[in-house]
Amino acid sequence: MRGCGQVIAEAEAGKLRIVTSSLTLAEVLWLRGKPPIPVEDARKVQEFFQHEWIIVRELDRATAEAAREVVWNSGVKPKDAIHVATALLVHGQTPLEQFDTFDDDDLVPLSETLGIPPLKIGHPEIPGKLF
Repeated sequence: MRGCGQVIAEAEAGKLRIVTSSLTLAEVLWLRGKPPIPVEDARKVQEFFQHEWIIVRELDRATAEAAREVVWNSGVKPKDAIHVATALLVHGQTPLEQFDTFDDDDLVPLSETLGIPPLKIGHPEIPGKLF
């Protein structure tokens, strides 16, 4: 959650767009180490993902198969691999500058080792303090 507020503020200001897998729509309901978001907050969650600056890419068979390769070849956990595969497939079609993550341990070391051209993986590059 740390740093997300500034990323959202930049998106709201039209300075960036967030591209994510449809897996995120369910994944955000239960953050690591926190209780699940209650059904009473369903409307807030649904409305958040309706913003024009959030682009949701479908988790289809091609993305799932690409994620499977990321798991096998790079040892990435399946949920993270789905997000990486989503970025890799979008990377080939759309100008995608970077796959942003706040996960230091698993994904950042893979920066510029996956995809053609290699996908940059790192923390959001936003002026100001994220942490």
